[in-house]
Amino acid sequence: MSEIDKLRFPIGYWKKQDTYTKFEIEKNIKVLEDVPRSLGDIVSGISEAEENLTYRKDSWTVKEVVNHLVDSHMNSYIRFKLGATEKSPTIKTYDENLWALTNDYNAISTKDCVLTLRLIHNRMIALFTNWTQEDWDKDFYHPGRDEITNMAQNLGLYAWHSEHHLTHVKIALEYDN
Repeated sequence: MSEIDKLRFPIGYWKKQDTYTKFEIEKNIKVLEDVPRSLGDIVSGISEAEENLTYRKDSWTVKEVVNHLVDSHMNSYIRFKLGATEKSPTIKTYDENLWALTNDYNAISTKDCVLTLRLIHNRMIALFTNWTQEDWDKDFYHPGRDEITNMAQNLGLYAWHSEHHLTHVKIALEYDN
């Protein structure tokens, strides 16, 4: 892994698994439960200057990373709902870099973004209550990646994504900009 990739992917690359055990699914749900609280603890009381710190040269700021988590996980929640209620739906993709340029990224406080993320994760976890293996095997088609993703794989991706960006925030607040 190159030095730049060590900063871009501080917890390593996400590895898509073919199958997930019940234990792995429960562990990934626990990540979704815990990350908003951890993120809230990290960003509570940070200054506006600290919100504008980056985790590497030319990367998103802390505030942009937190906003991105909200946008990405909102989309993921919709993908879970579509996958749970339709037969192999094609999901909508979006350009995360263009979304980062929208006005809400500056207008919404980091504290409110963390609250929104917590509420999105609460909805995901409520959705997963009583899911069977059959539910976790349901899938959707991702046209941007030209691949089928099942619900357990999507959960694994978003547990990784949560920890990935939580680590970016930690690094940004330590990084000598």
